[in-house]
Formats: sequence, structure tokens, C-alpha cells
Amino acid sequence: MQAYNCDKEGSPKVNGYTRAKKQIYRPEYVASHFVHYTVITKPMLSMKKMGVLKYEEREPSERFINEEKEGYMIHAKTWRFTETLDWRTRCLEDHVVDKFGTNKCLVGIPYPLNDAEKGKKVNADGFLYNSYQREDVENIWVPRLEKAMGERRRKYDEAKTS
Repeated sequence: MQAYNCDKEGSPKVNGYTRAKKQIYRPEYVASHFVHYTVITKPMLSMKKMGVLKYEEREPSERFINEEKEGYMIHAKTWRFTETLDWRTRCLEDHVVDKFGTNKCLVGIPYPLNDAEKGKKVNADGFLYNSYQREDVENIWVPRLEKAMGERRRKYDEAKTS
């Protein structure tokens, strides 16, 4: 969770930000699913039987959440080894960008959470900040996860020794 607590856009997302679209659903509701979206749901199949050719999901079955109050997505992403091989060079402030003006740093260098460091472009090692952390992930969810994992480990160890 901490490794992927990094987001180029920051939060909250603009309403309708479909790139971050993910779904929580009941498996029995979905007839066909693709990577980021459901292709066919049971209501779609019902409408097709009635001769309706186009059907779109709407509230309440599909809606955008309030990221500050309901939940948010941490997007785990992987890169090929070759894409991050020279990240220590590509992520430096003085690294020459490509002909399109794009920095090729694919490693998330998160802006600091503490106020003393805010406003700076680079960290103490000279790496350019390029993403935002979720404070609630670091301060609420990671401690809760660590606590739950510790409790589970303790129970496992107790069961193993008894």
C-alpha cells in the first residue's frame, strides 16, 4: 500500500475522471468484465432480450464516489525492469528531458507531507517530485493494516505453538 501511495493528479479527482474508474460489484451481476469496466451486466442482457440495442448503466448501479468521504483508489502499476533501470539518473532535477519536453522518470517521487518541505521542487537527494501521497493512507490505513496483520500473525503463531 505504501509503495503505491503515489498519484500524479492528486486528490480529490475531478468529477467524471474516468481514467481512475474502478468497480465494486457483485459477481452474479456481471456477465462479462474487462480490465477497467464491465462489458455486459444482467440488466444489459435483459434489455437486449426486449430489443433495446443500447443500454448504459446509471445511478444507483454506477456513480462517482466522493474521494474525501467514501473511498479512493490506489493504483498499483508495474514497469518492465528496463523502464526503471536508470531511474537514479532520469529522476534528477537536471536530467535532460526528451524532445517533447517529457521527463522520463517512471518512479514516483512523492511531494513531502510535512509543511517544512512543501513548495520545493526536489528532495534532499536531488530527485524531482512528481506525485502526491495520500496522508490518510500513511496516517490511518497503513497503521490499521499493520495492526491487523500483527494480530493475524500473533494468532497464527499462537495456534502453531499450541
